[in-house]
Amino acid sequence: MQKLLLQYRPFERVAGETERVYEACLDDLTHTIESTPVKPAVQLAAVRDSMLRARPLPRHPRKAYRSTPLIGGQALPPPL
Repeated sequence: MQKLLLQYRPFERVAGETERVYEACLDDLTHTIESTPVKPAVQLAAVRDSMLRARPLPRHPRKAYRSTPLIGGQALPPPL
């Protein structure tokens, strides 16, 4: 989840929104792990569901900017 945080942060429209969503998803995952039974199958299913709830955004924010020029090996997004 931290990798997603670092990928989305440069593209956020409201400063701090990415950090807020990350913290909410991390809290949900922590609560899920703490509150599910220790049985591996049950806990794995609960963690999977929690991770799916943490993915409401598109998979990769830079795919929309493929037509932009590359500078230093990274695509620069258009101004927001």
